[in-house]
Amino acid sequence: VRGVAHGQSIARGSELVRVPREAFITADVARSRLDSLLLQRGDEKKSCAHDLSDFQCLELFLLCEKNLGSDSSWEPYLSLLPDMLEHPMLWEDLSLLRSETRVGYNLLERIDACRRDFEAFQKLQWSSVVKPKITELDVRWATAILTSRAFHLSLASECDDDFDDDAEFLAKFDDLDEDVWEPAGADENDPDGEMVLVPWADALNHSPDAGLESILTYSSAQRVATLLAHCDYEQGAQVFDSYGVNLSATDCFINYGFVDPQSHRTDFVEFPGDVFLAVAKARGLKAATNTVDLFSAIKIEETIFRLDP
Repeated sequence: VRGVAHGQSIARGSELVRVPREAFITADVARSRLDSLLLQRGDEKKSCAHDLSDFQCLELFLLCEKNLGSDSSWEPYLSLLPDMLEHPMLWEDLSLLRSETRVGYNLLERIDACRRDFEAFQKLQWSSVVKPKITELDVRWATAILTSRAFHLSLASECDDDFDDDAEFLAKFDDLDEDVWEPAGADENDPDGEMVLVPWADALNHSPDAGLESILTYSSAQRVATLLAHCDYEQGAQVFDSYGVNLSATDCFINYGFVDPQSHRTDFVEFPGDVFLAVAKARGLKAATNTVDLFSAIKIEETIFRLDP
C-alpha cells in the first residue's frame, strides 16, 4: 500500500507538508521545457508547445521526462509515480464502462480525449535526434496521474499577498457574503486555480475524516504549499490529507481509481431516463404517465436520473 508515514509523533494542527514554489510542476514549467525539445516556428522563437493546452503540456512533460529516465532532473519524483494499472483509465476491457452512466460516460470521454491528444503529439516536430516513444496507453497513464495527483492552486501574484489579512478583517462584518470576496490569481474559467503537480505532497492518501485544514493550500507571501494534520499521529503512523470534503464514491472512482467505503454519505444511484420509464411502466406506476408529460420537451433517452439512497 502506497502512502506516507511520519518519523515522529505529530499533533493535530501541525504542519505535515511544506513544499517550496520552486518544486512545483506547472503548465508554464512544462511548456518551457517542451520549448527546448520541439522545433521553433519560423521567426516566432516559440515552439508548437504554445499550441497545446495547459493539460496537454503537463501530459507531454511527464511522458518526455519519464522517457529520459535517470537523465531527467525530475527522476527522483517520477520514479515514485505508480503505474496506475488499477485505475479505470488504464483498463484493458473498456466494455466494463457503461456510457449510460456518469462514471462510464466521463471515463470514456477522457479516454477518447487521450486518443486525440496522442494523435496531436504524433504530429509534433522534435528538435532532438531521438523522438520520445509515446503510446496512447502512455497518454492515458499521464492523464490518470494528473487527475489523481495534481492540485488546483491559486498561484497569486505578490500584489495579492495580503489577501488573508484583508479577508480576516472583512470577516468581522456579519453581513459580508464570503462568496463575493475571492483571492486573485485563479483562472477565470477555473475558480479553483490552476493545475499543479506538487512533488511529495501528492504521495499522501485520502482520509474521509480529514477536513479543510488537510487540503493543500499555497501562500504567495511565503511561496510555499502546506497542509496540516487533521488529527494526532503516533510515530511511524501513516499520515493523510483530504482530496476534497464530502467526496463521493463516484468522484473517487473517476479521478482517483478507488472507492472509499465511507463516502456513502454523498453517494447516489445513476441510471438512464428511458430505463426508468420502462421499469415504471412495467410496474404500473401512476407516476410514469406524469413523468412522460413532464419530460416531453427533452430527449428522455439522453436524460440521466439520480437517486439518493
